[in-house]
Amino acid sequence: MKKIFLISGSVLALAACGQNEQTETDETNEETEVTGSHSGQENKEQEKETASDVEKEETASDLTEEEAEEQVIDYIEETKPEIESFLSTYQFIVEEKGDKYQVNMFSSESADENIGSPLLSSYEVNRSTGEVKEIEPSIEEPEPYVSEVATMSEKEREGRHRELAADEENLENKVFDHLMLPGLHENTVAYEGRVNPDDAIELFLATADDPPYLEDLDVVPEVDEEGYFSVDLRPYDLKNKAYLRVSIHGDYSKTQVFDLPVFEADEGMESISVRK
Repeated sequence: MKKIFLISGSVLALAACGQNEQTETDETNEETEVTGSHSGQENKEQEKETASDVEKEETASDLTEEEAEEQVIDYIEETKPEIESFLSTYQFIVEEKGDKYQVNMFSSESADENIGSPLLSSYEVNRSTGEVKEIEPSIEEPEPYVSEVATMSEKEREGRHRELAADEENLENKVFDHLMLPGLHENTVAYEGRVNPDDAIELFLATADDPPYLEDLDVVPEVDEEGYFSVDLRPYDLKNKAYLRVSIHGDYSKTQVFDLPVFEADEGMESISVRK
């Protein structure tokens, strides 16, 4: 009997221990689950906060076009002190290029009277960091639109140009020999026309005021041996301009003057040509 009692007691003790161990294990698992749940939630919230902070930081650090231009000016002052004092005579055009800006620097004053506002240099500006890097000058040339003036008959062309003349009474017939002066648009950046091969021209932009204010374009386009000339209009703002005045000098008793209307911006009119 004593043996049986001892065995029974041992069995009960082992069972109790097993139950205690199971209870402790269950409690530990529950605590782990709760702790893990809280920990996972906290991690997710931290990840969201981190992502939000990064997004805000990136948005806040993006440069505007004006700031990109200022970065380039600072860069030029540091790296090219020899032209620092002339920076006010240069013009800067900013273009968006994905996560960067391209800032093109043009000369508004040229030593060669036949060269107008040449592109001097180009700079790449990181929109997030503001880092500036000089790059090879590169401007995408738009596909040219051939003006209808190129397909007109000589009589139609002369009639059209007479309507555009600012001083019709002093027009001389020989000015019409090769004349092709198309109108342009506010978004036109490349303009081509034609005059007589020995002619020289001056250009002015006129405001819509009454009387209009004439802005002298510091560009003297070169007229080639066939009379064609081209003008890069990127440095100039054509918005709110009424017309482009072309003053033609040559074998004439008086300057021949034509006012070419500036129309509203129109897709496909970035480059205007008169060559078929």
